[in-house]
Amino acid sequence: MAFSTSLDLVYADADAITETLTLTLRDGNQFWFVLPDGILPNNPEADVTIPYLRFTAEGRRSNMLTRMMFMRDNGVIREETTGKRMLMEFHPCILVGRNAEGKAMVQRVDDTNAAPPKPGAPPPKPKPPAEPEGTKIPDIGELLAGLQETRKSLDTIDTLLEAPDALLEQDEGKRKALQSTIAATKDKALIGLSELGDVLTRGAEQSLDEWRDGVSKALSATIEAMVSFDDMAEHLRDGKRREMEALRQSIESYFATIDPQKDFEACRKFSTGVNQVILNDRKGTLETKKAKLEINVERSYDHIISSMQQMLGKGSSMPLIPNPAAEPAEGYMTKFIFNMVHIVMAVRYGGLSIALDTERYPRLYGDLQGWNEDCPPRVHIVDRRRFEATKRGKKLASFN
Repeated sequence: MAFSTSLDLVYADADAITETLTLTLRDGNQFWFVLPDGILPNNPEADVTIPYLRFTAEGRRSNMLTRMMFMRDNGVIREETTGKRMLMEFHPCILVGRNAEGKAMVQRVDDTNAAPPKPGAPPPKPKPPAEPEGTKIPDIGELLAGLQETRKSLDTIDTLLEAPDALLEQDEGKRKALQSTIAATKDKALIGLSELGDVLTRGAEQSLDEWRDGVSKALSATIEAMVSFDDMAEHLRDGKRREMEALRQSIESYFATIDPQKDFEACRKFSTGVNQVILNDRKGTLETKKAKLEINVERSYDHIISSMQQMLGKGSSMPLIPNPAAEPAEGYMTKFIFNMVHIVMAVRYGGLSIALDTERYPRLYGDLQGWNEDCPPRVHIVDRRRFEATKRGKKLASFN
């Protein structure tokens, strides 16, 4: 198929393509998006720069056709063997730079139809004044790690709030699975709550005094871990401490009146209610922490962008490209989130293998086989010719 000399003809080219994009799952965890031949250019001599890929007729035609193929049927793509549905979204990237006069600028880049900026043109979105030299940039890695742990804790709490008696589960297999989930949150309060549930279920195996002593120790550890005094005003700190102490005394007073061997159902009902109180309190604390972390992450991005602008010369820029990701989507196996620069790279190289972030959403890949740390799920974007070549064990010179 000849390249269009006008982008107006791209839509006609798209209508003329009768073959659709297909998705194939190979080797248990490799996602192959296969485009019809003629969309991706087969020109290894082409300029590799982003401006060429975004602003020449050849590069823009390929990008637009690729996106059209991905977004057919409202972005819903079916795996050709199982028929499972997956959703596709495209997110913008940020262009950070300085114009010809040296003024800082930040621009969203989410449209392949955008014309290249004219030299000296005013920025569409001025950047706030740069941070003074020497300003410390917060460690965004630590902030993101903290945010991830908070999300894990909130997800676990949401699950437990639907069935708080799961902490009193007596089936060993189910208990181990739950304990593993709680341990993965790195949340001391949730771990303490799991240990308290463990103590409560062992009432029939211990003497009454041993059982009550274990309940007291596990309860004290749980309450202590719940109380977070970071960034808390003094009067709020004292009130929180009194609230937790009153809760501890109330629970201990109740357990001092019952025999776990005779009154286990009463123990279970009371514990379920207490679990909900503790989980709700912990959820509120973590949501506050999450909000603070997100604010700090935004500030860190601002500092990083400011520092990048200081390093760039006049009339130059640098793209901040979001990482490709996979997220849960109700009614779909998964939702892929790409940026058009990922497609740009696929256009240039005839395919792109992208590692996906699976840590936050491990259930997305419950149906996949062969996933492990050494062989994570990856996405490949290729045309039919290259896909058939890989099936035959061939590797084309320009395939990356």
